[in-house]
Amino acid sequence: MSKSLNDLVSEYRHNAVEHGRATETGDHKKANKHHDRLVGALHLLRQHGTEGEQALLGLLSDENASVRCWAATHSLENDAEQARNALEALSAQPGIIGFNARMVLSEWDKGTLKLP
Repeated sequence: MSKSLNDLVSEYRHNAVEHGRATETGDHKKANKHHDRLVGALHLLRQHGTEGEQALLGLLSDENASVRCWAATHSLENDAEQARNALEALSAQPGIIGFNARMVLSEWDKGTLKLP
């Protein structure tokens, strides 16, 4: 049985949170594991078409900065304006999240960002 849209959003969110935590603590193995699961959930979300993309956009207002950063990155191709606004707001933050947001925007603007 396939997962519901809500289950996929929860899975995506959980792995974005855990990836952020692992990144902040320098645990690259754990970060990689959660990244792979995050991308897996992303692919399944995208199979839901417009509903999946809208669910991803809904995460742009999540309380967790890592979730917002991942959701914005993965939404650039579908709603560049909303995604860019979220990334620009995040880029003002100190630390790894702000750095990541700045790098995503830089690579997107250069046309070199590779999205799953």
